[in-house]
Amino acid sequence: MRLERKIAVISGAAAGIGKATAERFAAEGAQVYAADFAHTSPYDEGTLHHRPLDVRELASWERLAAEVADAGDADILVNNADTVGTYAGITDIDLKDWDNIIAVNQTGVFYGMRTFIPQMTKTGGSVVNVSSIWGAVGAAGVAAYTASKGAVTQMTKNAALTYAGQRVRVNSVHPGLIATPMIDGQGRVAVHGGRGGVHDAMTGQGLDHTRAHLSEAVVQLVQLTVVL
Repeated sequence: MRLERKIAVISGAAAGIGKATAERFAAEGAQVYAADFAHTSPYDEGTLHHRPLDVRELASWERLAAEVADAGDADILVNNADTVGTYAGITDIDLKDWDNIIAVNQTGVFYGMRTFIPQMTKTGGSVVNVSSIWGAVGAAGVAAYTASKGAVTQMTKNAALTYAGQRVRVNSVHPGLIATPMIDGQGRVAVHGGRGGVHDAMTGQGLDHTRAHLSEAVVQLVQLTVVL
């Protein structure tokens, strides 16, 4: 097993990419703290430790970090929690929506790294931040989501350079459309394609990457570090 005796923390782990990654990590031998806002109380399933986490609140991260430290410190952090929230553009988006999306997608990643990187600097570790293809290229509308994912991409590069000397590797992954409950919950959403073309996200067209493939990619990324 590739992650035996490792401790991993995954946010947004109740569904979709986060759930698939948590299950894959557990299957590879890791003790997994599968944290999510949807978990109202802690419970365990073997090596999967489901814990409440509001990524928007530093105190929530600190409570989780204290429990993980008691178990032996984190080797792996996957900042996965996010929300699309709204497809509104800059001039149309409600400011409350903007603040919430930035809090979840951008500040949540910042809090996660701020809280768990100090545990990793003791013996080395790996951080994977789940950005988006829209964190690297433009998209019409979706103002807050694209802004937040662009920030995740740049924070990842900053952290990678800052903590490389302490044996903490920081990478980001940039999924395209993946069939997840977050996408399903948006109903029939028109997504603009490369040449102005549009496809309906709910038809499944363009969903070439599966949650399983992405979770395997994350395992391979973190394995490069934790086996050192």
